[in-house]
Amino acid sequence: MKTHKDTRVLLFDLIATQPNVSGRYHGGGKYAKKIFIELLKRNRNWQVLALYDSNRQLDPEIRTILEGDESGRLVDINEATFSEIIVKEQVARFYTALPISEWEVWDNMIPQCDYVVTVHGLRALETPMDFNVLRYESKLGIKIKLLLKIVFSRLNIAREKIKIRRYISESVKKIAVSNHTKYALLNFFPDILMENVRVYYSPDVTEFELEDDDSIAQIDGSIGTGYYLMVSANRWLKNNLRAVMALDELFNERPYLKKKVVLTGVRNPDVFLRRIKNRGQFVFLDYVSERELRALYQNAYLLLYPSLNEGFGYPVLEAMKYGVPVVASSFTSIPEVCGDAALYVNPLAVHEMKNRILQMNDEDVYGQYATRGKNRYVEIRKRQDADLKAMVEFLLS
Repeated sequence: MKTHKDTRVLLFDLIATQPNVSGRYHGGGKYAKKIFIELLKRNRNWQVLALYDSNRQLDPEIRTILEGDESGRLVDINEATFSEIIVKEQVARFYTALPISEWEVWDNMIPQCDYVVTVHGLRALETPMDFNVLRYESKLGIKIKLLLKIVFSRLNIAREKIKIRRYISESVKKIAVSNHTKYALLNFFPDILMENVRVYYSPDVTEFELEDDDSIAQIDGSIGTGYYLMVSANRWLKNNLRAVMALDELFNERPYLKKKVVLTGVRNPDVFLRRIKNRGQFVFLDYVSERELRALYQNAYLLLYPSLNEGFGYPVLEAMKYGVPVVASSFTSIPEVCGDAALYVNPLAVHEMKNRILQMNDEDVYGQYATRGKNRYVEIRKRQDADLKAMVEFLLS
């Protein structure tokens, strides 16, 4: 380990890579892992303290990398508080990819330490719950709780602003994963200076997908190829119910549309089945492994992504990588990521979804967007790689 007196200490939040309420492997965790590995590769002058929770599983790849890196070592959050670690270890910079408002670190910021956070989005402020969320739940008790959140949405938004404010104060350096996220911060918090928010696109994390996946399950062969694909269908924010209703109406009106519709992440198919007539054309899958999901992208005819809110938006890029055209929401960061390579839709308008799906059934339009998508993926991937390098250099500056 480096012990030179001029070596500065960087405290990196590895808790962000550990299992949380989103599951064992989650988007924020893969993001943090990518940043951490790249940081260790490029580090020359810092001692890196890797903060983790010994009560939760630590990614074995991260542990192996740390064991072979003289500049880094693990620090257990259960043995001291954030502030105690920062003072004891003389930390010059603290970075977290998933800031938690409840952390006591925001109450006791040490002047000698830089604090840097990544903000992925402001979903609670931008997209408060609407009555459509009630359709995704069947239990009366949960519906009542959700209804109260909708009725008192202004109060909930005010509470969320207070929480977010704790980790985006003037003394905290802020990184946004898209221009949309940056300007959402500036919009909801007018006192934030524009120059105090840096934008670095979310890095590509697909290399972690298969290594995180120990499943050998295969996609049901009866699904075939050339289907409409929708992902994360259990989440109301992804807004797949409206897209399902749009397709069902099209199947009634235009019987020649024979393609299957595949939805992943469906925990309760009745949410969709009770609202459609052409049930035989819909395939509802619960959790699918990363291997299965990749296969689904590769064999899809079209990705429908009517999400109500995205801080960045990985699924559209995954489809474009394989030349699968995209019909996507015009909300939040999606147009920034897709550029001219997607057909955009008002995600609240079923009739407009039908319009865009019909447009994609024109062979010329379909071919045009398949080509545009591939080109856009290459363009964004170059930006992701460049921004990953720039962000790590910023953290090590």
